[in-house]
Formats: sequence, C-alpha cells, structure tokens
Amino acid sequence: MTRKELWLLLASVVLTVAVGLGIIRWMSPQLFKAPTDSQVVRLSKELPAFYETVFHNPAEKDTADFLVNDPITLVRARPLAPGNMLFGPHDVLGFRNRLVPQVAPVVVIGDSQTYGNNAPIEANWPNQMRRHAGLPPTALYSMATGGWGAVQYLNMFTLAGKLHPRVVVVAYYTGNDPLESFKAAYALDQWRSLRPDPALKLSDLPNVPFPAPDSETWKADFRDSSSMVYTPRLRFYSNDPKHPAVVAGYGIMGQTARIMDEAVTGTGSRLVFTVIPTKELAYSLRIEAEGLTPPQAYHDLISQEMQHIEKLRETLSKLPNSRYIDVVDPLRQAALKSSTLYPADKDGHPLPDGYAVIGATIAGALSDLQRPQPGVAAVMGPDQSYQLYLINAEGAWDVLSESMLEKNGWGSSANIATIEERDLALLPRMGPIPAVDPARFGPR
Repeated sequence: MTRKELWLLLASVVLTVAVGLGIIRWMSPQLFKAPTDSQVVRLSKELPAFYETVFHNPAEKDTADFLVNDPITLVRARPLAPGNMLFGPHDVLGFRNRLVPQVAPVVVIGDSQTYGNNAPIEANWPNQMRRHAGLPPTALYSMATGGWGAVQYLNMFTLAGKLHPRVVVVAYYTGNDPLESFKAAYALDQWRSLRPDPALKLSDLPNVPFPAPDSETWKADFRDSSSMVYTPRLRFYSNDPKHPAVVAGYGIMGQTARIMDEAVTGTGSRLVFTVIPTKELAYSLRIEAEGLTPPQAYHDLISQEMQHIEKLRETLSKLPNSRYIDVVDPLRQAALKSSTLYPADKDGHPLPDGYAVIGATIAGALSDLQRPQPGVAAVMGPDQSYQLYLINAEGAWDVLSESMLEKNGWGSSANIATIEERDLALLPRMGPIPAVDPARFGPR
C-alpha cells in the first residue's frame, strides 16, 4: 500500500467515525449528555418573557430531570415538580414548599440535607423544627436545593430579604459543601470575590467518584442486628486538610457566613447557623461504644471532619448578629440508641428520625420569636392603609368591619397595637370573624 493510499484510508476511517458519532448524537443526544450538576452555563443578556419563563421555560420543557442548569447557582430544582415520599413537591420557584408566601418569619437555606431527601416534605427537618416551635406552615419558607454549597446559600440569603424574615437558618454540610463551594466560586466570575486563593483554578477540584464504589465502603454490624454502610473515602474528599480545594472551600464557607452576618445589621432579622455532619460522624460514638473496627479511611474522616467543624464552629460562634446551634452532638447521642436515623445503604441523607433530631434541636433558636399578643392589631400597608385583625388563642381573624368588633364587646376606646405582616405570619390565619360570640371573640 502506498503512502497516499494509507492517508486516504486513514481519512476515510476518521470521516466514517465522525459521521457515525454525529448521527448517534443527533438521534440519541442523551447518550452524550453530561450530568446536570457537572455542567456550567452562562448568563444571557436577553430579557426573558416572565410568565413563559416561570410556567413553561423552554429549557425545561418536558424534562424529567430533578435539577436544571442555572448561570448563577449552577443548578436549581425544577419548578412545579410533583411530590412523593422522598422528593418534592416544588413551588413555582423550584423550592420544596407548598406555597410561596409574601412574607416568611423563618427562612431556611441549605442543600439536600435541608431539602430533606429520603423523607416526605412534612418530615424534613425544617418542617419538624417548625412544629416543635409551634409555628403554622405559613411561618416557614425553605430555600434549599441539592448540589448547593456556601456560595448558593449566600445568593439565596440576598434574595430571602424580599420575604422580610425574622430568622434565617443556614445549614452547612461537611459531606460535600467545601467542594461544592469551591466549584461555584471558581466556576462563575460573579463569585470571584469569594475566592480565597486567586492562583487556584476550577481544574484543581478533585475528581470525586460518585456514587462511592463498593470497594470504598464499609459495613458496620451493630449489636441490635442492624447494619449500616458507610462511605468514608467519599466524604474524606471534602475534608482532606492537604487538598487546596478543601482548604479554600472551608474558607469560602466562613467568608459567606461573615458576609451574611454583616448584612443583617439593622434589619430586624437575625441569623442561625448550624453544621450538619456526615452519616459517618453521626454514628462515630456508636461504633466506638460497640467496639467495632472500622478501616483507616473512617478514622481519617472522623478526625479531620471534627477538626473542620470545630474551626468552623469557632468562626460562626463569634459572629455578632448570629447564633450557632450544634446538631453534631445531638445526632451522635441519638445514634447511640437508634439505628433508624439514616438508611442502611450508602445513602448519606437522614431518614425522618434523623431529621427529627436536627429539627428539634434547632427549634430552640425560634423559641424567642415574639408572637403578637391577644387583642386588636393593625398591619400597616406601604401606602399607610391598614388592615385590622383580632388575635386570640386560636390565631388571627380578619376584621371585615369594626361593627363586628363592637358587637363582640370591643369598645371604641380599645387599644389597637401596630404589628408587622411578618409577625402576623407567626399565627394561624383563621379567616373573617364568623359570628357574634363575645365569649370567643370578645376582650376576655
């Protein structure tokens, strides 16, 4: 074969392969699609149509993907997704709520640990926290999405101000937040100010195998005949003290907390921070108490994760406008007695019992929320108009006419308190006063 014939043969092979791959890509594009949370898209300067974007975004048409790409948050959850026992439902903004309120006294921000994978919406920790605090569903709004980190938490915090919260709860997660935070800060230029080391690049992010291969798991068999699979190597990727992306990621977590704390100054809002540990750390006392022998990777993870949490706790505890709530020790103590806090397989998200521990612990930070006192109250509108409410032990009743108040025993000299809409949302909304019943709706 001559050299010319060899080159012609090579060119024909290359052309055939290219055409074949092109046809496959055209007919089955899903075979070439990278995972949604590994893609980066750019912000367009075109002005989108509002209603079509909210209700029928062409980029999300007929998609079954749980996450969709976003040029500012990298990923976000698909709006209006239906709910089941493990995920959803999503509101029109893509968050896991049954409605979008005008105001929300309590806003929670986090990732899938706060979203509540593995539990119905009523059993995730934000809703269990709300019930422990004795608050109605309208008092809480969740802004949590899987795959997020500290950068997205800061972004959501700036948007949460539109809901005029009294308390914003931000939950970091040591299982992957350091690397998720690094990824967002170094992938998108709008977050470049959060980069602690300008010399680092997005390519410095470690290649993390997910899900963890079976060869990197460890199964613990407990005395109560239960067992649980752990993935210490997977979680160590986000806690390796020698990896520059981990060091930078934890630095970003602390920096975003300081920015948020400074931003609430003078707003009448306050911050609550917590750090949710890995499943491995949650069961570390149980494993030690039962004399089990975990692999070295498990010991390495627990040691370094504890050090990172302690350093982050020190940072968060010193913030002047914030409060730090420890959920690590409550989870570890609960795990000593229960094998139902987390799934028995590789999954690192809590089950409803685990979320219950987190929710009950953080609920203590809401105990000092000042609910409106019983009586007649007025909520002022932006145009100085007002709406009257009658507040009693049942909740807040709409006053449609002042004559209804008088018929229930409220005289013209009754003291009327002025309250804010966000404080009214701490009470159940009962609708209009239904009857003349002084024993129920009177000053008594």
